Amino acid sequence: MLANRKKAERAGVVEPVLSEADKAANTEEVDAFFQSRFEEGFRDGIGGNTDDALATAMPRGFEPSSIRVRLQIWHGKHDRFVHFSHGRWLAAGIPKAEAHLEGDEGHISMFVNRVSEV
Repeated sequence: MLANRKKAERAGVVEPVLSEADKAANTEEVDAFFQSRFEEGFRDGIGGNTDDALATAMPRGFEPSSIRVRLQIWHGKHDRFVHFSHGRWLAAGIPKAEAHLEGDEGHISMFVNRVSEV
């Protein structure tokens, strides 16, 4: 399990999917933060992660176009975990969405560089 691996071992799994923006943002401090969150998320087992993974493949029970509240969508063009087209699709499909589709950000860098704006 990735949660129990040392940074060097995790890097072998994660580094190949990191964009240059994400590699630059993934400092020792950031890595330690995400590792602690990862460990906490799996503290009681894999059930929550399994539910999340299954939820991504199942119908949501509503269409994004039915969302009527204002919300923000933040997505980085260099995100290799969630394709950028998904952020564009959500932004186009949610009537009151305020889209922040950032051309210089990735998955990790968006969190590191933009969380204060969110």
